[in-house]
Amino acid sequence: MKLRVFQSDKGDCLLLTSSDKKNMLIDGGMSSSFRDHVAGYLAKYVKKLDTICVTHIDQDHISGVIELFDNEIDWRVYKYQQSNGNSKFKKPKSPKPPKVDSVWHNSFDAQLGELASGVANSAARLSSILSFKNQKSFLDASERFSGYATSKREAYELAQKLSPKLLNIPVNEEFNGELMVYENGKNDFTFGNTKIRLIAPFKEDIKKLKSDWEKWLDTAKGQQAIKKVDKEIEDSGANLSPNSADQIQDIMNLGLSELGDIRKVTVPNLASLMFVAEENGKTMLFTGDGHGDHVERGLIADGTYNLDDGLHFNVIKVPHHGSEHNSDIDFWRKFTADHYVICGNGGHENPDLRVLKKIIQSRTEKSALKKSQGKRKFKLWFNSSSKVTKPKYKRHMKAVERLLRNESKKYSGRLSYKFLEKSSMAIS
Repeated sequence: MKLRVFQSDKGDCLLLTSSDKKNMLIDGGMSSSFRDHVAGYLAKYVKKLDTICVTHIDQDHISGVIELFDNEIDWRVYKYQQSNGNSKFKKPKSPKPPKVDSVWHNSFDAQLGELASGVANSAARLSSILSFKNQKSFLDASERFSGYATSKREAYELAQKLSPKLLNIPVNEEFNGELMVYENGKNDFTFGNTKIRLIAPFKEDIKKLKSDWEKWLDTAKGQQAIKKVDKEIEDSGANLSPNSADQIQDIMNLGLSELGDIRKVTVPNLASLMFVAEENGKTMLFTGDGHGDHVERGLIADGTYNLDDGLHFNVIKVPHHGSEHNSDIDFWRKFTADHYVICGNGGHENPDLRVLKKIIQSRTEKSALKKSQGKRKFKLWFNSSSKVTKPKYKRHMKAVERLLRNESKKYSGRLSYKFLEKSSMAIS
């Protein structure tokens, strides 16, 4: 079982590969980082994605996945035109994506059902009258309407692209096409030679997410934003203003700093798909943007795991880009790893310096040395660096790098680290 970590702007993008070469893409990061760092690698080295896991519907996790399927649509149109004698039809500029067998995605449709107004009605109305080519233009246009509010739109759009009327890719097959939600006795399934155990989200988190969207749709700003999208799509079919993402992000920002304060974690983040992957004695914990309390609850709910001496994993994907709201020292004392993967490029000052200090403290304080992991070595992996991040985030990433340099000197031989300066890196 191997894990590859990609540069993904402020988001997540990981590739999990089982010993029998099954591939799972876990989130897609931002669309721009997917184009720059992920699409080419997948086209060159991955023949098939057996599953794509969209942990939740935030833009920095789902946009890259939508980019992948936009590329797939482009290539299908090209192939269709070529096979029908249109040899002058231009080949897509994007790399040809690998075949995708299935997707895990708690979609906008599944969460909210049929809405009487807004995006769902707009899409249904347009899809019934547009040709395949124009429908793609509609999807492309709405893909650019991003941000927190657009999370629900992007979730709906992804569901539409995967549906039988377009790409026809199965969703949540392991849960019979229904929402993937924690439920005792129904959370274990296989991914090739890898055993998967779903530990979150819980039903109440999905209900809160539904309520969150409905409340937004009832606001004047929400209706205004949707009407704007409707009008721009119907008027032009393709061109949303380039600033839509920032404007909608401002509209929908819920006010998201004490460590581990679950009240400051957004509703979509708390609805993250979180799971453990296990194979040949190796374990990896994938946390999306979920909260540490939910990780613990999902792990101990059915009695399989015992926390008396904590739980040790080979790899932990640190929750929510290392945000201070999603974990505290108690969490890192309970859950340790040989490898900690942190996806964050300095945006929103993530990874948070205090969280990194707590991870290191949890492995170096006197009480830690008495536990079973004792003096085991551990490594922190960062999917960005001051050399590759955006100029406005360089200062924070330099502070992160300075912290790791100083801490690794103090704990030489135990603590090591790696900052990504290329497109991706492999952990095995």
